[in-house]
Amino acid sequence: MKKINVDETTCIGCGACAAQYPENFDLDPSTGLSKVISNENASEDMADLCPIGAIHVEESESCNCTENCECNGNCECNNEN
Repeated sequence: MKKINVDETTCIGCGACAAQYPENFDLDPSTGLSKVISNENASEDMADLCPIGAIHVEESESCNCTENCECNGNCECNNEN
């Protein structure tokens, strides 16, 4: 399974990811930066879309949660594993 990560120190909040993949990304209203809302159908195309390389898509052995989940594969947040 693949997991999407957004490097908040690199993200400039351009919104390209949220515009192209609204089911996976949203812009955080408090920071103006991109945040992952779902890892469903994650692909390298998402990383390629970011103009400054703030998005990384990696293989993961954990659940299909957002980047902030710390369940270590024992997901209880109702996302598909």
